[in-house]
Amino acid sequence: MQIPVLYARFQSQAWANNQSIDLESAGFDAGKAFLLLDARQMNAAARSIIDGNTHNLDPLAEKQGLVGGEGRHNGPFYVEVDPVNFENWCAILGTTPAALSTIEMAGLSKLRESVGMRADGVERLMTGTVVDWRVPDGEADDLSDLQKATWPVEIVKSGYDGLILEFKAPDGTQRQLMIEVEKGNLKILTYRDGELSEQPDCAIHLLPEGTAVMSTTTLETGYVLFH
Repeated sequence: MQIPVLYARFQSQAWANNQSIDLESAGFDAGKAFLLLDARQMNAAARSIIDGNTHNLDPLAEKQGLVGGEGRHNGPFYVEVDPVNFENWCAILGTTPAALSTIEMAGLSKLRESVGMRADGVERLMTGTVVDWRVPDGEADDLSDLQKATWPVEIVKSGYDGLILEFKAPDGTQRQLMIEVEKGNLKILTYRDGELSEQPDCAIHLLPEGTAVMSTTTLETGYVLFH
């Protein structure tokens, strides 16, 4: 099932004489943004909609990318969601506004998965697979069956507006690449399976004058480790 449309209205405002005045308003689909809220935020947002107020709906605009940052509104604002529209949206998802006002993380995870989202709420941008280059080139005779197997890949948004590439190896372990922009340069952090370490093994900075690699990991392989 796809995420149903949840119509919301974004009302931008500005300060004048110590009061906020309404500027332009625009409608937007808040369905995905609502499901990206954590359980506590969703509880509060659902209660606000049920009560017919806007007190706890600001995170919808934030998740939608309507506020903060270049080219976005920077100032006071509020978000409105019609209670009847919200009730209909909940019904399509097989739930109710009252249920979302008390939902816990386990229930929220199931709700996200029912519409194809990740249970953890991380925004999935793309899925695919990769495989050893020798396989498509027809040079895989010296590879084991495990080495010939494909690796599922997900590309998701990171919490710092970067990207995370998540690879699942055929043996069930995971690898990650976190890509961020830092001070005008590209930074790549490498991670092994979370069961082994929660810290990156290596930081790669792609600079105009070259590539800097910093690592605290000692490799017991034939690969060269650059510091």
